[in-house]
Amino acid sequence: KYSLHYKKYILSVGTLEPRKNLITLIRAHTSLPSIIQERFPLVLVGIKGWKETELFEYAKKYIARGTIIIPGYIHQNDLPYIYSGASLFSYPSIYEGFGIPPLESMACGVPVIVSNRTSLPEVTGDAGIILDAYEVDDWSESIMKLLEDTALSDALITKGIERAKEFSWDKTANKTIEVYKKITNKLY
Repeated sequence: KYSLHYKKYILSVGTLEPRKNLITLIRAHTSLPSIIQERFPLVLVGIKGWKETELFEYAKKYIARGTIIIPGYIHQNDLPYIYSGASLFSYPSIYEGFGIPPLESMACGVPVIVSNRTSLPEVTGDAGIILDAYEVDDWSESIMKLLEDTALSDALITKGIERAKEFSWDKTANKTIEVYKKITNKLY
């Protein structure tokens, strides 16, 4: 349906725009050995955002080779399948309000690598690898390590599933209500 006929791939999900820092991820992926790039293509899921032209221009030759796949928008009902098919999830974003895609990845049993920016370390906790957003070599090394070290990958999957259980819309609603109650009690 989305031209993802590969057995495994490296995934990132989010609007295709500069704040997602996808060029760092592409650089990390393209510095991997060619055989790894071919066996584990980089799949960038998301709609085009602002200033996406640079990203597509940079990725053009890798898209032609088939080592980068950009399927565009994927319906919410299909995303769990896309997450679950990934060997790992990589999210080098430099700005996030919360960071739902890493959480969704963990809930689907996929190990995650995220940047050390904004909310991402808090969302991921010790259930993922946290890196400087711009250190391409660190991203490449961590991707290789997760692909090669099944014990590490399995440990992060287990931690990620447990970490994802700590978040829910019910908990969010209840905490929001608590804040409103505290505020209204101070006002009256």
